[in-house]
Amino acid sequence: MNPLQRTLIEKAGHDNGFEHVLSPAGDAVTLASARHRSQAVVTASADGFGLRLQPATPALLPELLRSFQPRAGADDVFCVPTLPDLAALLRRTASLSQALPNQAVRDYHTAVAQAVEALPVENRGTEVERLVRQRVGQARYRDALLTYWGGCLRGDRRHRDRGTAR
Repeated sequence: MNPLQRTLIEKAGHDNGFEHVLSPAGDAVTLASARHRSQAVVTASADGFGLRLQPATPALLPELLRSFQPRAGADDVFCVPTLPDLAALLRRTASLSQALPNQAVRDYHTAVAQAVEALPVENRGTEVERLVRQRVGQARYRDALLTYWGGCLRGDRRHRDRGTAR
């Protein structure tokens, strides 16, 4: 892999949900993120790029196979011919890694802990805390679904922005 290919892979990772590059290992670039625990090992070849995942959850690979079935190679290595295809695969991997159940639950617990910490002490353990937990849960659930779907189900962002998506 030449330096230009390495740089293009790193940029594609950074722009599509894998903002950290772990220490280089030979002809592979290992991409990671602070937003999710999945890692992607990308290699360059004459016919495109190979991507091997180290998923944070076992549900990630079956979900990716639903979207990228024609491009899936042997041994859970996804082969994509172009850099835009690699970017699309990385973007979908990152969004699923954030939306699938384990990550969504972790995000919920983190957000609830932060919201409860921000409450005055006299409101903890009351109906106010219950409502805060409920609202945070609804928001996290909605965000996880939007991430999983890739946007508003209707495809009409103006409904999502007003909170009236049907």
